[in-house]
Amino acid sequence: MKMIKRGTAPPTARKPVAGERSRRPAKGATRKSQPVKTERQPAAWLNRVIVLTGAGIVLVAALQGYIALQSIPVQYIKVTGELAHTRTDLIQEMIQPALVGGFLRADLQRIRTQLEELPWIYQATVQRRWPNALEIHVVEQLPIARWGDSGFLNHEGQVFQSESSQDWQALPRLDGPRGSAQALVAGYQRLVEILAPVHLSVAQLTVDDCNCPNPGDMDDDGDFDLADMSGFMQCFGEDVTVNIACDCANVASFDNVVDLDDWAVLESLITGP
Repeated sequence: MKMIKRGTAPPTARKPVAGERSRRPAKGATRKSQPVKTERQPAAWLNRVIVLTGAGIVLVAALQGYIALQSIPVQYIKVTGELAHTRTDLIQEMIQPALVGGFLRADLQRIRTQLEELPWIYQATVQRRWPNALEIHVVEQLPIARWGDSGFLNHEGQVFQSESSQDWQALPRLDGPRGSAQALVAGYQRLVEILAPVHLSVAQLTVDDCNCPNPGDMDDDGDFDLADMSGFMQCFGEDVTVNIACDCANVASFDNVVDLDDWAVLESLITGP
């Protein structure tokens, strides 16, 4: 028991000073800290797996599509052009070996070459037509004259052969040495233009083995001079059966090659500068 002296006031509770916080914590004022929630980021390896999986699916789908395209056969062949001497069924049958690889692997260059080797086909073009067809356009030869006994000449002076030569006997006949076809066609066409106003036509045109009326006269001016020597040197070593423009240089005519024998003869003919 605590003793209190007489005459003294009992101790009283200390009043809080204004502005001073109470030291005693208020009941119910304590606040518990809440845990902070953090968002979990997906792992980097998972992203990579997803990307690689998607790329693999796309690649497999593309590969399957490519394989499917490769296996598409050529089911239709369309042949266009004015065909008077070439059968369409012959063309279709001939190009079958080039179609073994299917629509995309068909060898178009091989097909074009095969077609242009046929006697009456002058030019052929081959194109793919989606999804499973080929279109072939053919231009046939247009003979303007007969060449020898069984050949024909087209407008460019190209010689081609045909078994149906009897069907074109009405065409004029041109004859000449080997390599002279183009020059002969050019001469024939000039004659046609000259004779047309007087209503005449050419029935036959022949050039013999010697294409030069005056051997050694390279510039055809009626004399033998240094200009002929210059033209001779340009033909030296040429075979006149291949290059008929050098026929005048084959002065000696011992063979078909322009050589020193021809030079010796031409040198003896030179009369002036």
